[in-house]
Amino acid sequence: MTIRATGRRLLASVGLRSGSVPLTTDLLQYDVRRPSRHPVDLVVGFDFGTSCTKVVIQSPTKLRGRAVAVDFEELGHFSSHRLLPTVITEASSGEVHLGAGTDRPGQVRNDLKIRLLEQEVPASPEELEGYTARAAAHVGLALRRARQWFLTAEQRNYGTDRFRWAMNFGVPSAGFDDDEIRERFHRVARAGWALSLTPEHVTLKRAIASVRAADRGSKSKVDATIEVVPEVAAQVVGYAKSRQRRDGLHLLVDIGASTIDVCAFLLHGVDGDDVYELLSAEVKQLGLLALHAARMRAAPSVSDLQTVPGDLVVPIPDWTGKVKLSPEVREQLERADAAYVGGCSRQVLYKVMNHVRKRRDPHSPHWETGLPIFVCGGGSADRVAPVIVRQAEAAAKKNWVKCKGFEPNLLPVPVSLAGGIEADSFRQRLSVAYGLSFDSFNIGTIDSPREIQDVPPDDGHGLADWKDRFIGMDQV
Repeated sequence: MTIRATGRRLLASVGLRSGSVPLTTDLLQYDVRRPSRHPVDLVVGFDFGTSCTKVVIQSPTKLRGRAVAVDFEELGHFSSHRLLPTVITEASSGEVHLGAGTDRPGQVRNDLKIRLLEQEVPASPEELEGYTARAAAHVGLALRRARQWFLTAEQRNYGTDRFRWAMNFGVPSAGFDDDEIRERFHRVARAGWALSLTPEHVTLKRAIASVRAADRGSKSKVDATIEVVPEVAAQVVGYAKSRQRRDGLHLLVDIGASTIDVCAFLLHGVDGDDVYELLSAEVKQLGLLALHAARMRAAPSVSDLQTVPGDLVVPIPDWTGKVKLSPEVREQLERADAAYVGGCSRQVLYKVMNHVRKRRDPHSPHWETGLPIFVCGGGSADRVAPVIVRQAEAAAKKNWVKCKGFEPNLLPVPVSLAGGIEADSFRQRLSVAYGLSFDSFNIGTIDSPREIQDVPPDDGHGLADWKDRFIGMDQV
């Protein structure tokens, strides 16, 4: 069995092994004479993270919903090959490559997702187009690699099947409620898919052309159903389908390298379908890099803290185990940590809680019985994460009547996810991609915040109601 010559050139252009698996040149199908009569659905769950990209591919109607996390092999991060650094290198020739390898000199870009989340209008339309094209180039190259790996690794399970592809592309919960940001992510997804099907090297020029085609609604290269899905809904799909599921109000906190994303949502069912009502969401650039930057400013004499991390996947340096710090420096670092934790707690987590308590779901029984909360993301393992949560919980208990606090929850590890994924790895890194790999019908209905009306204030609750509406000095 051989691969067609153009297929070999394509594989070589993205640095893949040609192997013995017969594939069509678009890397969408096996090249077999008698494929299965009925197509098998494959859904690509694409988690376009700030620090790393994760991809899970699932067959919803075959092999009991088998889902596989893509192994990016030598392109993946050293800590786990399932993590693809969200970094590209623009060579002087114009070609774009995944990663920041020294064997390919050029301009390294690691701000691909952050640029898409900016609400301020860039200096020019060309600048925004460039941001979008670079993100699309990364997505296209990652998709090429992901599909090739999947079709090679899963030949035994799918070798005679004909596929019908779909892709769910994640967007931060707050961005889902913003028409411009949501469309940017959809544009990147469409353009990236089209780029992944081309046999040529990906260049910035070709990426810009693909973005423009996506703007025009061109379907010449987009032969898959592509949806943009809020990451918070995807992250809890497994929970919603598990035995530990509870209906009602929930909080999800996702701490990453660059951002902290908090979303309050209602989970319930209607006629057997899951419904996610996103009540309130907040995204701030207060990820762990912001904490590291604060420590750099606080302790300029500590050399270990004076390097800006080039690898956004590894944990940021900690200072608490250093024994040679002077009392003055230690105090400055403690203040920096406290300011960061307080900012995340007040400006993000408590802000969302306060909005929900006052206007969105003030009568939820979970305020009194314990508000289910999930803390996820690559930064959730840092020692400051639980402190952020505890401070917001303490403020809620202090300011609100009959508020029990949080009920910590852990996302269940799905049995349908192949490969022996460790629980911490799934919860910190792969839960979004896994949820995105469900077909949109099985994910359910997602209502954005602006589609949900506020709960009218109830003035008949006397003193308790007055206290709930009162905003103290420590809440300002």
